[in-house]
Amino acid sequence: MGSEADLFVGRTLSGRWHVVKEIGGGGFGMVFAAQDLVDGREVAVKMLRLTSSSDPAARTEFDDEARFLERLRECNCVVDLLDKGEDIQILSAEGPSGKVDIPWNFRFMVLELADGCLTQLLLLDEATFAWRERLGVFRDVVKGVHQMHLKQVVDRDLKSENVLVFATSGSAVAAKVADLGRARLMTEPPRFQSGEYLVGRGDLRFAAPELLWHQGHDSDFDWRAVDLYHLGSVLFELGTGVGITSSVLPDSLAILQTMYTRPDAERAASFRRSLPELADRYELAADLFVAAAPAAIRPQLASLLRQLVNPSPPQRFPKVQGVSDTRPGLGWLLRRIDVLVLTLVNADREARRQLLRKATS
Repeated sequence: MGSEADLFVGRTLSGRWHVVKEIGGGGFGMVFAAQDLVDGREVAVKMLRLTSSSDPAARTEFDDEARFLERLRECNCVVDLLDKGEDIQILSAEGPSGKVDIPWNFRFMVLELADGCLTQLLLLDEATFAWRERLGVFRDVVKGVHQMHLKQVVDRDLKSENVLVFATSGSAVAAKVADLGRARLMTEPPRFQSGEYLVGRGDLRFAAPELLWHQGHDSDFDWRAVDLYHLGSVLFELGTGVGITSSVLPDSLAILQTMYTRPDAERAASFRRSLPELADRYELAADLFVAAAPAAIRPQLASLLRQLVNPSPPQRFPKVQGVSDTRPGLGWLLRRIDVLVLTLVNADREARRQLLRKATS
């Protein structure tokens, strides 16, 4: 018996997108390399698994992702949506009396084909994937989230697995945010309460601590604060290879399950009581993170990480005259990354000067 992927490979969707091979997938979707029969280019096709096609929640997330990507078409740090649609084709299955042909509605979206995901880059050593390149990738990710926020879309599920990477000229790597099935358009009503977001859905390795305690509201501010935390977690991954929540809160599942049964007032009180200890844990994680970073940027890098993953959501935003500036947009964060990169460039230049002076003295 063949795999589920075998039922997709070899099909041509909408008379144009010829499915070649499986290259990835997640809980409810599968991703295939495909060829555009119009111009011959290689693309990626994402389709619902057969087992997910009858699940209303999976269909909604799949359709939402396509809608959000349409809204974000002009955002150059979010993966490009090239096409979407449905195509009814025949599936052949073995029944009690032999082979049965079943009409099946294939839901699909066509995306630009990446060279990999950020998780794969994290396996490289520092000599191969240097800090300047890591910060360049991080800047692309921040810019993608910045573009989403300006379009009133919050990501809510950002992690290295959901960041696609593309080879560019020379040895440079570009990154784009992808996998927006759990994103939210803040002008639309919610499908579930914010406190229920992680129950059976989210990835506990990267979850913001307030979600574990079922805190926050379904507001633009609260979800943008979660996105800032997830950006901090991606930064932590770039230095350590693991999600920060799994490092700081290895008991996250127990916290989530315990808080799920508690009254709202008790959850809130527990979260407030936990904040000092959480702050200490994240402080230690920041020290671990910067230990392997270049000395020239360690203080600034540690300060940035501590801000982004601060267990108190308002503290993740920049301060203007001592007050958190919670306006949409991450221009402030892009500027801080630019300063880090410039500091590295200047440090490298000075190191080369010192070597040259030694060689000529």
